[in-house]
Amino acid sequence: MLGLSFRNRCGLTPSRFAALAREAEEAGFQHLIFTERFNDLVAYLVAAAGTTRCSQLWSGVANVGLRHPILMASGAAVIDDVSRGRFTLGLGIGNEWHPGERYDTLASSPLALMREYVAVVRAALNNEIIDHPGPRFPVRGAHMSFKPLRADLPIVLAALGPRMIELGAEIADGVFVHMLGPQDLPAVRENIALGCERRQRDPNEITLAVLPILCVSDDVAAARDTVRAAIVDYLSYDAYKRHLSRLGYRTALSQIERSLGRDNLLAAARHVPDELTDRVAIYGTVETCRQRLRDYAVAGATVTILSPRPLCRMDGRDVAPQAWGRMYKYVIEQFSRRQ
Repeated sequence: MLGLSFRNRCGLTPSRFAALAREAEEAGFQHLIFTERFNDLVAYLVAAAGTTRCSQLWSGVANVGLRHPILMASGAAVIDDVSRGRFTLGLGIGNEWHPGERYDTLASSPLALMREYVAVVRAALNNEIIDHPGPRFPVRGAHMSFKPLRADLPIVLAALGPRMIELGAEIADGVFVHMLGPQDLPAVRENIALGCERRQRDPNEITLAVLPILCVSDDVAAARDTVRAAIVDYLSYDAYKRHLSRLGYRTALSQIERSLGRDNLLAAARHVPDELTDRVAIYGTVETCRQRLRDYAVAGATVTILSPRPLCRMDGRDVAPQAWGRMYKYVIEQFSRRQ
């Protein structure tokens, strides 16, 4: 199945994103995902619910460092209600924090924190009166203001490392992986199987959602440079540095970090090896990209969610919102089921 991720920090208005969501649904995209970075993801999803009718709406992903689990459950229940049962709650530890609003989640074990967080969210969606002792999220006498449409609303966990993948298979309905290639998915499925063993679950029932960076252009070199810059952008976060180290790119990371330390994006991007761009992204001509999509499906992805980028400006300046809008329309047209 095919999904499309909307990067709602690119400067487009919420109403424009809602219109694009409708266009994507009409083109045959079954899953529509909204990201979160210094914005309210819930509001964007409610807007998209009003313009769409049958596509599945996802948070991709909601940052647990910004919301108490009771608030997260409430927002999820609202989206699920207004979309008539079409919402999947994607949760992640998060890469960035609003100053002064951080819950200090990184100071504790992310695995223990996520286990507790999901337990509280599940209890709230089950319309329970919650008395939860903590340790991280103590709750006493809390409950939802209305009965959620679905107590079993799907939850998927964003996971870079094998232990978070296992946890997602154990306590959630799926995992959301990023910056991996088709060749990496069999190992992810093995981790899913390990997590399922703890709860005697069927691994085939666990959703594996994959989010590859996408850049479509007949200028293959420019598309690859766009992917390089996108990868460098993620490397301001320690979790992605650890992830790429596990994949075997420690030497390249050292070279990239030295350039970033001098605020030289262009030099840093040049150190991203071709092998890495070819491994974790989809780029180039439309037909090349379509074949890569087929590779992900064959390798075991339940849902492949395109995370598209317009051709970047290597001078470090942001791409204009209008360019993002044109790019989304082009991707929707080229990857439509009608093609």
